[in-house]
Amino acid sequence: MQKPSSIDLTAGIMAIFIVLGIVATFTMAIPAMPDNPMVSPSMVATATHIIGICVSVIAAVCVFFYWKGHEWARWVVMIDAVLVLLGLYNVGKTWPMSHLAGGIKIGQAILAVYLLWYLNTAPVKAWFKMPKSGASDV
Repeated sequence: MQKPSSIDLTAGIMAIFIVLGIVATFTMAIPAMPDNPMVSPSMVATATHIIGICVSVIAAVCVFFYWKGHEWARWVVMIDAVLVLLGLYNVGKTWPMSHLAGGIKIGQAILAVYLLWYLNTAPVKAWFKMPKSGASDV
């Protein structure tokens, strides 16, 4: 069975969102914090950047295995789609801090709705359930 063409497209869009998320993480303003000598704004910024990079690497690995056709990655993508939709309640707070981050959330929500439908269609489910063979599989 041939790979559905939308797998390449959706994996590419998810990869673009990962890159834009890293850009947004490094450009978003840090909210004002109460005076606390134990936590400096630069420490919060550094922790945010490190966590953002780690999450992006994990997301990139999952997108790669989704693109390769692994069933567990399909489930991870569907669970992430549900979490993205649940996170829409926060877009009102995100938008004023960074229009880029707010736009990414809205774009991810649109993709999430499509993925929840598309990844549950019979041909796509059948392709993901096929045994993967060959030297190119990781």
